[in-house]
Amino acid sequence: MLPYCTLVLQLDDHSMHGLANRYASAVAVFLHQGDSPEEAKEKAQAYIRAKMIRASDLQGRGSELYQEFMGMVDQYYRTNSDVAFYADQMNVSARYLAQVTRRISGQPPKAIIDERLIKEIERALKMTTKTMQEIAYEYGFSSQAYLTKFFRKMRGMPPSQYRKA
Repeated sequence: MLPYCTLVLQLDDHSMHGLANRYASAVAVFLHQGDSPEEAKEKAQAYIRAKMIRASDLQGRGSELYQEFMGMVDQYYRTNSDVAFYADQMNVSARYLAQVTRRISGQPPKAIIDERLIKEIERALKMTTKTMQEIAYEYGFSSQAYLTKFFRKMRGMPPSQYRKA
C-alpha cells in the first residue's frame, strides 16, 4: 500500500482541459514505478511543463534545442554523459543548454542524461542475467566499481541489492 500524500499543483494556464488529470495520472505512474511521493510530484510537474510547452506551439530555438538534446541523449547516453559533449554537438554553450533544459523540464542536462542512463541500467538489472561487470561495460563504465558508485548515488543502494529486490 502506498503512503497517503497530498498533491498540490498550481497551474498558470487554466485553458488546457484535463491538465490536472494528466498530472494526477503522471504522479500515479511514477508512484507505481517506485518513486517516493515527493519524487513522483517533481517528475509529474516536469512532465506537465514539457507537455505545456509542446502544446503552446513554441517554435523558438529553445524548444528546438531541447528536442534535439533529448534525441541526442537517446542516441548517446551509453557513451557520453558529459554535458559539454552534447553542447558541442549542438554548437551551443553548456550554460545555454542548461538554461534551456531547466526552463523546459525543470532539470539540468546532467540530471536528464543520468536519469536516462539509470533507467536503462535498472532495466538491464531486472531483465537480464548479465553480470555487473558486463552491464558496467555495456553502459560505458570503466569498471564495476564505477557502476556501483553511480548507482548508489542515484538510487541509494548498490545495483546488486536492487537486482535482488
